[in-house]
Amino acid sequence: AAGSEMSDSAVLTNEDGWLKRSYKSNLCRCRFAVLNPELTYTLPAYQTASGCVDILMHTMERYFNNQTMELTDQLCEALMKTVMMNARILIQEPENYNARAEIMWAGSLSHNGLMGCGTDGGDWASHQLEHELGGMFDVAHGAGLAAVWGSWARYVLPHNTERFAQFAANVFSIPCDSDLES
Repeated sequence: AAGSEMSDSAVLTNEDGWLKRSYKSNLCRCRFAVLNPELTYTLPAYQTASGCVDILMHTMERYFNNQTMELTDQLCEALMKTVMMNARILIQEPENYNARAEIMWAGSLSHNGLMGCGTDGGDWASHQLEHELGGMFDVAHGAGLAAVWGSWARYVLPHNTERFAQFAANVFSIPCDSDLES
């Protein structure tokens, strides 16, 4: 789910104090990667769900930004809908090759920089908070992100209601406008 096969990012953990820190460098990018959905069939449902949340958050952290681009927004929205649809399939059919392949491809695209093209790069506060909590409590990364994001969203909502309205309408098909109530 990390998209490490196309990413320039890594997370380093110092077990002495359980500190987690991000590291970014093009030296982290793979030159070649083989992705085989069949190798993920035996992942526990919890890890699959955590991975799907991580993919969504890699996209959402880029999506909720102050400088938008229509095409990039549409790519992000389509990717998020694809992940959610295929995550539901994998709950019922953990060995569904096509759903696993869609999730793997989404993970690669979510974290290779494409979902942030033409934007300010997004807000990575949820990831930064989760790294601290994950280091302290040894929680699965995606589960920690799921726990943190709601509070972040409530905090940011009054400052960018139009963006949340677009997210609700285009990702969840919830008709709303920018006059959201807090």
